[in-house]
Amino acid sequence: MLKLAITPFDLTTRSRSAALSLLLGDAILTLSPADLGDAENAALHAASFAEFAQAWAWTRDLWHEAILNGALGATFAAQSQRAWERVGSGTLIASSRKRDEPTPALDAARLIRDIARGGGGSVDPSVRLAIEAGLMRSCAKHAVAFVRDAGDSMLERLIGRSTEPMARVTLPIPDMVDEEIVIELRRMLEPTLTPVRSAIEEVIAVSYAGADPPRVRAVCDRRVAPLAEALVREAVSLENAVGRAAMRAVSVRIGVVSSDVVIRAAEQAVRGKADSTSPALVAEETRVVVLSVKPMAWDAASI
Repeated sequence: MLKLAITPFDLTTRSRSAALSLLLGDAILTLSPADLGDAENAALHAASFAEFAQAWAWTRDLWHEAILNGALGATFAAQSQRAWERVGSGTLIASSRKRDEPTPALDAARLIRDIARGGGGSVDPSVRLAIEAGLMRSCAKHAVAFVRDAGDSMLERLIGRSTEPMARVTLPIPDMVDEEIVIELRRMLEPTLTPVRSAIEEVIAVSYAGADPPRVRAVCDRRVAPLAEALVREAVSLENAVGRAAMRAVSVRIGVVSSDVVIRAAEQAVRGKADSTSPALVAEETRVVVLSVKPMAWDAASI
């Protein structure tokens, strides 16, 4: 079974990583506010709950169909709490609050507020950092691949340079992400998706087993690439069959990186050392397989 993990913010924003995971994975794991226990601040919870419910309303059937899965929720919560404590006691605290102020609890209310705001804008960036780091550490312990959007920010460039690239593959995602489209596409593409899932699962497994990049690329070229090409072609052919399901291509880089790279990269960025000449961060013993999703030009005539 191909298990993939994404942050709860990716569900809110319906990001590329969410679109890929929801189409590709057998089960998509994430952190729900309920996993963090009771809210510390009832007023904050009440003020944000309606917005949160609206932000996640579109995922209801995905949970019901077990496409979205909370199996690692308790593990995600525990690791996110540990990451939050590190964020609160380290360099990053200076960017969001005074050092002599106590670190507020990472509870359901805080996550609900940030999910309702999309994980960006006026929210505390340390919340997303802690949750992403917690999910990555959990994925490393359970040999699950973590899926995230590739970006061009200073932080993302440092993470990219710290990631050991293993393989790359082109895959399709729906341009519009909602539960009806996802469920219908998964049903229609099931015969083609099944072998792709099995092949990608093999690539993830050999990456976790410590295979070197040439071996992983060989497995990807032999097992994944031909199947992925067939999936792209079939997805394009379904654009007319599924009314709102315009498709686009994404480049997916499979890599291995230290499981706490997000926090360490953020700490380095805050210190102002993450410029173009910065060396890659030294990987720790616990490493995680990451699928980095990047948009690419979609030329249907060449497919």
